[in-house]
Amino acid sequence: MRNAECGVRNKRMSFSEAVLPKTIRLLIAIGWVMLAADARAGLLPAGHIHRDEEILFYPTFGWLDDTRTTWTVEVHACVFEPEPDSKWRKAFVHEVAATTGLDKLTTTESLTLDKRLRLFLVDHERNQRIRLNLAGREMAMGKTGRNGHAMLLAQFAAADVKDNADCLKWITAKAILPHGQTRNFEARIQLIPPTGISVISDIDDTIKHTEVLNRKRMLANTFWLPAQPVAGMADLYRSLGKSGAAFHYISGSPWQLYEPLGEFIATHGFPAGSMRFRDFRVTDHNLIELLAGDVSSYKTKQIEEVLKRFPRRTFILVGDSGEKDPEIYGAIARKHPRQIGFIFIRKVEGSNLSDARFQRAMRGIANDRVVLFRDPAECRDRVAILEN
Repeated sequence: MRNAECGVRNKRMSFSEAVLPKTIRLLIAIGWVMLAADARAGLLPAGHIHRDEEILFYPTFGWLDDTRTTWTVEVHACVFEPEPDSKWRKAFVHEVAATTGLDKLTTTESLTLDKRLRLFLVDHERNQRIRLNLAGREMAMGKTGRNGHAMLLAQFAAADVKDNADCLKWITAKAILPHGQTRNFEARIQLIPPTGISVISDIDDTIKHTEVLNRKRMLANTFWLPAQPVAGMADLYRSLGKSGAAFHYISGSPWQLYEPLGEFIATHGFPAGSMRFRDFRVTDHNLIELLAGDVSSYKTKQIEEVLKRFPRRTFILVGDSGEKDPEIYGAIARKHPRQIGFIFIRKVEGSNLSDARFQRAMRGIANDRVVLFRDPAECRDRVAILEN
C-alpha cells in the first residue's frame, strides 16, 4: 500500500528540510500564509513603480451589463521615466525648421515647445505592473508594453456605486505605490448609463484651430503657439452636456499630446470626457508624417469600439471637412443607423469639400440628420430636438 493511502509519512527528507534550519523554514511558511491571507483580503503588494518613474492615467469610461448589476470599466495608463533628451529635441526642432522655414522661436514659444514635447522625451518603462484601488477593491493591471502602456478591463457590482446608475458619474482609481512613496496618481473613469446622448468628437480643426491642411501652421499650432478654440464650439458642447450628454474625444494625434490637449479642453470650458489618441514611438515613426497622415482606419476602429459598448445610446458624430471625417462618419452612420442620431461637420476654409464629395460621403443618410456648418449655432436646432 502506498504511504499516502496508509497515512505513513515518507521519512525521506526534502531539500528544504535537509538544508534549511528549522527556524528559517518556519519563517518562510509564515510568510506564505501571510501572503495567502493578504490575497484573500485583497491586500496585495504595491506596484513596482520606482521613485524616478511616473504614471499617467488617461480618462476612460465604464458601461453597465444587460442585467444592470455589473459595471465594466476601462483603465489606461502609461509608465515612464522623464529623461529630457537634448539631442532628440535639437533634431526635432531642426526638422521643424526645415519644414517651416522657421529660424528662431521666441522665449515664450520655446518654453511652450518644451512643455508640449515633454512626453516625447521620456523613457517608457516596459514590464511594469500597476496596482489599483478601484471601487473599494485592489486589483492589478497587466504588464506595460514596450511603449509603457497598460490596459485593464475591470468589473465591480453596480451596488458599489452609491448614485443612480442612470446618471453620468465620474469615479477615480488610485495607484498603490510602494511603502514610503507619498505621490498620488489617479485614473478618472466616467460611468455612462445604457441610454442617453453621447457625443463623439474630433479635436483638431473641429474644436481647436490646428490648420491641418497647412503643414507649417499645423506644426506651429501643435507645438509652440497658444491653442485657440473654434468659436462657439464650447457653448454648443456645454449645451449638450446640460442635456446629459457623455463625451468621447477621439483624435489622430499621438498619446504624447494628451497633456496639452487635455489642458486645452479643460481651460476652454469643454465638457470632460474619455480621450483616445494614436500610438507613437519616436524610434518607430516620423512625427511630422504621423501628424499629417491618414487616420481613417484608426478613427473608424475607435468609434466602433465605443458604439459596441452602448448599443442603446444615441450618438452625435462631430468632425470637420479638413480630412476624412465626412467619409468616416457617413460610413459609420450607414452601418449603425439606429445609433447615429446626427452628424455635425464643420466646414474648414481651404478644404476640398465640394457638394459632390459631401453627397457621396452622406449617401443614404437623411438630410435632416446631417449639418454642414460654419457657425456652431447652426446645430442648435438639432440639439433642441434631442433635448425634447
